[in-house]
Amino acid sequence: MRIAYDHQIFTQQQFGGISRYFAELVPRLVALGESPLIFAGLHRNEYLNTLSPGMVRGRFTPGIHGRLQRLRFRVNEAYMKRGMAQWKPDVIHETYYRSSVSGPKGTPVVVTVHDMVHELFPEEFPNQKVESDAKRKAVELAAHVICISRNTRDDLIRIFGVEPDKISVVHHGYEGIGSNCTAASSSKRMYFLFVGHRGGYKNFRRLIEAAAGSGIQRDFDILAFGGNRFSPEELKHLRALGYRDNQVRQIAGSDSLLASLYRGAHALVYPSIYEGFGLPPLEAMAQGCPVISSNTSSMPEVIGDAAEFFDPLDVEDMSRALSRIAFSDSRRSELIAMGLERIKQFSWDKTAAETRGVYQKILK
Repeated sequence: MRIAYDHQIFTQQQFGGISRYFAELVPRLVALGESPLIFAGLHRNEYLNTLSPGMVRGRFTPGIHGRLQRLRFRVNEAYMKRGMAQWKPDVIHETYYRSSVSGPKGTPVVVTVHDMVHELFPEEFPNQKVESDAKRKAVELAAHVICISRNTRDDLIRIFGVEPDKISVVHHGYEGIGSNCTAASSSKRMYFLFVGHRGGYKNFRRLIEAAAGSGIQRDFDILAFGGNRFSPEELKHLRALGYRDNQVRQIAGSDSLLASLYRGAHALVYPSIYEGFGLPPLEAMAQGCPVISSNTSSMPEVIGDAAEFFDPLDVEDMSRALSRIAFSDSRRSELIAMGLERIKQFSWDKTAAETRGVYQKILK
């Protein structure tokens, strides 16, 4: 089976969860005996550099921005359409949302919907309407839609009115992030770890409020991995809540550093109001780090019972959950054991096999 992947996400992302998803799928489909090919053009994606040349048509060209980036997109569109017309794929899996057909007329198209965040939190995205309209059109044009969680499937049905028979749920896989970094933090104090950007529905503001004015604030630091440096507004809010200088810190770095931060953390706190899937809890579990998580959207589906859950809109409930893990070694140990067991349910091999099943289904 010839499976073509378009250039979109590899033109957009140097790194990122969606491009990594496709880069993980392709070599595993080769191992299953299929013939996948990414028509990447003049891409900027680091993950593609790890794939065998026979899996990718294109060339790595980083450092292009602004108008040149828009020109690159147009060049890649032309390159992709010509390449697909010559190669004649059996199925096309589009890597992001497009409002027109990417390949030869009549070739069935699959699209993956990762979340409905633009529809549920429109005020947080300046380009919300453009993104949402493209997603709706891509779903309409597709022969079949993959959703990465049952929660995303249910949102897609409810918001866009898609027929359930057109959707398959295929969970993301997980493969551990390694580490040869031994220094997790400059702090000698215990810390809770937060991973990702902090704004809006990611709910970092309520996390620091939940930890304030309690034994948690007295005994623990909070490390925020990723995202931008703290803004003046965030620093002002931290001071108003009584945090000492550098007690709440932003840190960035490699997957190796992140792995060591998980191993050194008292727990990962995942307060997000909404996630299409949510990878950090799985990363934490694999590193023997207990998880404290919100109880909304896809989190219970992905995490199972291997976390201390809380209502992400209730600061007091979050504070109680933090305290239960902060001051109970037995509960921490229980969650670590449950997490190590839960992580066994997720693998990229399983994701690839189920995705191939979707391709086979639409070609029958």
